[in-house]
Amino acid sequence: MDVYLELNAAEEEVFQTVVDTMGLTEQEVYMEIVTSWERKAIQVERRATITKILKLRFGDIDASLEGIIPAFLQLSPDEYMDSLLQADREELLSRFQG
Repeated sequence: MDVYLELNAAEEEVFQTVVDTMGLTEQEVYMEIVTSWERKAIQVERRATITKILKLRFGDIDASLEGIIPAFLQLSPDEYMDSLLQADREELLSRFQG
């Protein structure tokens, strides 16, 4: 747990109390929390990567480009990197606008 979030003694006690009341083993609870944090971290990193590439390629990100970022988040890294690096602005907007 402390790999992702360092808890002080009071926070650790509260966390342990919550774990105990859930009826799950510590390992099950820790794995569930770590997995959700990992998913969130992956999404944050993907969004940052996509945003950075769009800025490098097209300058400031306007509302149109901002609007296609959620579509990229649904793709695998290979898929979104290929599109971001190869397609021009009009192709990206045409393909990924809702």
